[in-house]
Amino acid sequence: MTRDAPPDAEVLFEFKRVGAYVQVCAIHTGLNIEAQVSGPAAAPIDALKAAAVRRLAMIINGRRETPRLQPDRHDPGARDPRDRKPGVLV
Repeated sequence: MTRDAPPDAEVLFEFKRVGAYVQVCAIHTGLNIEAQVSGPAAAPIDALKAAAVRRLAMIINGRRETPRLQPDRHDPGARDPRDRKPGVLV
């Protein structure tokens, strides 16, 4: 993992069983960043840990960010779809 993590940082795991699934929380101690994944309770612990570490690396490297939609520059009246106000229900 990158992004200026201290060399002695570690990843802590928390497992929580919810019915037939397990929620895994991976916490990077150097950056204080958390990632959560869920998987079947019958899955091997190493596979769940690997999935949580992959998700944590994805978050740290910034791949989860989605670009903001830009209005059409050729149409001065175009607006960003996220700037819409809620409608009125009658």
